[in-house]
Amino acid sequence: GTIEFSPSDFTETSMQDIGYARKLYLMDLAVQPSARRAGVATRLLDSVQELARIHDFRDVYLHVEVGNDSARLLYAKNGFSEILPLDWAIAFTEQRLHKPWENYVLLFKALW
Repeated sequence: GTIEFSPSDFTETSMQDIGYARKLYLMDLAVQPSARRAGVATRLLDSVQELARIHDFRDVYLHVEVGNDSARLLYAKNGFSEILPLDWAIAFTEQRLHKPWENYVLLFKALW
């Protein structure tokens, strides 16, 4: 499996001043089909969150496609909450993904 994360994806976006200054954006979580349902995605999320805590990041955000029910369930089971389509969340989604916000849900988890 693989996962990418970045603390700089909020710079010069509508989320620059939302939440804590030290926050991470997760992206591209992927698990090979033959390894799915074996806890790999959860271990990847746990590893990133532990690194985030060590380096004093407070919030974690990510996007998931509206129709990706298995990913939404995975994130919910791991403590992520869906953010309502508020103006700043809509703007960030379109700034970050360069796609219509209606196709994505922004998720959040506080680490502290």
